[in-house]
Amino acid sequence: MEDFSEYPIKEGVVDLRFGLYDKMPSFLYAYSDTLIELCLTQNRLRELPKDIGSLFMLQSLDVSHNKLRIIDEGLGQCIRLKNLNLSNNELTIIPNDIFKTCVHIENCFIGNNMLSVFPQHICRLSLLENLEVHCNMVEMIPFELSLIVSSLSA
Repeated sequence: MEDFSEYPIKEGVVDLRFGLYDKMPSFLYAYSDTLIELCLTQNRLRELPKDIGSLFMLQSLDVSHNKLRIIDEGLGQCIRLKNLNLSNNELTIIPNDIFKTCVHIENCFIGNNMLSVFPQHICRLSLLENLEVHCNMVEMIPFELSLIVSSLSA
């Protein structure tokens, strides 16, 4: 059994930035009912597995600066998410279903990926305050986004 005491876990926060993780650390799932904020930035992650959805209390997820190519729809089970940072990865698609169920997202960062299609359901996020999509290969932004742009902060 893994010794969790070596990991920086405090009051629902796990910060594993600048690690060497190439997959989600399995010990995280032991905190499914208490983990609120998870930072895995600057690792070597290639995918977010379906099991990420078991972290149902999660409000903030930062997996920026990895090598993510796959985001499983299981992330959509993290319905309390307010902050989602998927920037600086190798994503070509983000499943729309994530934004159907994670309706409380206020901050969404998906810039610096290889997205060719804008995730349409982002336009339905009524609480969205910040959205970054720069440096992708998206050719068309949905008209519906213009309906919420006025409420977004610059």
